[in-house]
Amino acid sequence: MSTLLNVLFVVYLTIQANAINRLESVVLEQAPITFEMTQKLADIERTIGYVGFIHHFKNYIIRRDEQYYDRALASYDDAVRKIIEFESLTDKGDLIHEIEHLRITLEEYHNQLVASKRISSDTSALALDKIVRVDDTQADASLHTLQRYLLPKFESIYDQTAAELSKLSQMTLIFNLIVAPIIIGVSYYFLQIINNANKLSNQLSSILDISPDGILYISEQGKILQANNKACNLLEYSEAELTQIPLEQLAAPEYQQYCSYYREQVFSNSNTSSKIGKPKKMQAMTKSNKRIELELTIASGFVGKENRSVCIIRDMTYHNQLKVKAEKDSLTHLLNRWIIDELLQKELDRCQRSNSPLSLLLIDIDNFKSVNDNYGHDAGDLILRDTADYLQKSTRSYDHIGRWGGDEFILICPNLGEKDATRYAQRLISQYRQVDSIAGKKVSLSIGIASLSNAVKTKETLFKNADIALYHAKENGKDCLSHFNTHDYQHDKVTNYIS
Repeated sequence: MSTLLNVLFVVYLTIQANAINRLESVVLEQAPITFEMTQKLADIERTIGYVGFIHHFKNYIIRRDEQYYDRALASYDDAVRKIIEFESLTDKGDLIHEIEHLRITLEEYHNQLVASKRISSDTSALALDKIVRVDDTQADASLHTLQRYLLPKFESIYDQTAAELSKLSQMTLIFNLIVAPIIIGVSYYFLQIINNANKLSNQLSSILDISPDGILYISEQGKILQANNKACNLLEYSEAELTQIPLEQLAAPEYQQYCSYYREQVFSNSNTSSKIGKPKKMQAMTKSNKRIELELTIASGFVGKENRSVCIIRDMTYHNQLKVKAEKDSLTHLLNRWIIDELLQKELDRCQRSNSPLSLLLIDIDNFKSVNDNYGHDAGDLILRDTADYLQKSTRSYDHIGRWGGDEFILICPNLGEKDATRYAQRLISQYRQVDSIAGKKVSLSIGIASLSNAVKTKETLFKNADIALYHAKENGKDCLSHFNTHDYQHDKVTNYIS
């Protein structure tokens, strides 16, 4: 009888140890946000540094080769995206402040790169380097500050978890080795294992609660078994309340069926190994009936014989705010150059598939420099904002309008052919003359137009044609329009008007 009891006890201990190890494995695959931030920071350093943007920037200054200029612009866009991704991983003000230093320095490098393109090619590399030199001391200090913040935190989480695992493994091994000859000590060792299991459970709970994301531990049927503090605060429920609510009922009504399908797909595909579903965007309802946007990720695996899952819920509010900041020009609140460039490619692809017309309008405010010189930059900024407001009110709902840079705007007009685009641009110019609210100044517009045709199949060609047309509108006295398709331009006599 005692032998049977000991055998059953050993089996029980083994099952318990395996269950705890599997649960820990699932949690640790999701918990270490610090590791993701460390990796993102390394990507930023590489993209900005001397194998990325700065490398191409310096090569362009020395060689004035256009390929290095294009590579520097591509590296700049990549670095901006990586900084935004890194910033979305934290809400700590001091870290965001350091990240802002990186962003400011990167922007200053970018501005100097653009400025260098306007400087005469006769300028020596040494003289040009002095003109566009950027002080990146503060950015370097910020980078080191971020590294010093992340490394100790990551090592602490790792070391603490590894120590607990080592303790549990050693204790289980020793207990199994001596349990056979020590029948009398079964009860004692049993209590020891239970105490250590509780200790590890508390440790895992601590790991859950330091996570910046909400974590729900759920059963195969969608019942919430455990929730960390972040999940409770985000959803406005206590942990006890959440354990009484199925996962799907937390989703907004229109997302409940989708959430259920997503959970079932992850569970059904897990089999005997862990399975991590792709992050999904959805909306949830808090206890106060407030709708919040979340990113949901479910990882499933077996804990003992039970199929269990860890559900990571990330609040996308701050991420969405950053996305708006990244996509909009801060002065005019129009789409910025990066986003408008992506939209142009998408609209071009769509119109080519459907054989639909597409026109591109480049719009420039005439004599804008004289306004700045005579009335100051505040007046110039007011004209830019008023012009942006006028253009927004004058466009169709499915047009895309953005600020291209300086006093230039760009308008993407799907389903608008050559003749309609010309009439539309003429109406914009005429009505703009009659608007008295443009900062109280008499200003006018020049517009260059290019339309999709058999000879124009890329966004680069479309933009180049509109740029040439705008150049000729300026040359023909301003306050007018020019359509590339209706003129025989001498391309070799035209320089790029918009930088």
